[in-house]
Amino acid sequence: RPGQVILVPPGWWHAVLNLEWSVAVTHNFCSPVTLPSLWPRLRSAYEPFACVLQDVLDHDRPGALLGVDADRLCGYRGPGESTEGAPLTKLVVFLSGDVVRAWLRACPSITQMRDLGSTGVRARYAFHERIAALGRISREFTAAVCITEDGVAGTPVDQRLALVCRRHGVRLHRPRGGV
Repeated sequence: RPGQVILVPPGWWHAVLNLEWSVAVTHNFCSPVTLPSLWPRLRSAYEPFACVLQDVLDHDRPGALLGVDADRLCGYRGPGESTEGAPLTKLVVFLSGDVVRAWLRACPSITQMRDLGSTGVRARYAFHERIAALGRISREFTAAVCITEDGVAGTPVDQRLALVCRRHGVRLHRPRGGV
């Protein structure tokens, strides 16, 4: 009826059919209390968006993701964790350092993203989409990504890129002595 409000609880399936011209105001709300239960679905279904959100939360609300294993994705093992039973690398994907630097330059900082508005959000999202694609290759083909410089493998990886790759489950390959 006109003027009424409906609340759809989190996770409930629903559909709306407007029988005549209508105005609807909707709001999706995620509080610090509900974030831990929503995060796994957000990461699996909307990975690039979740990473942009994580970037913003890390910058603006340090600690908002405490209690949420935000970086853990697709079996990532942190330093010192056992690799027993982990699949061996079956494929190494070589990626030019020039390409990676271009991706990093095109990705605005949080402050720049705010100044640029929707253009900045799209640029940051596009960056995360590229890294997410590498993550899917890494997971699906048990692959590692190797950054090259002038055709030589083993280029040191920018710390920012290493963090983003870890978030997306990209296994970085660091050969000993080059290829």
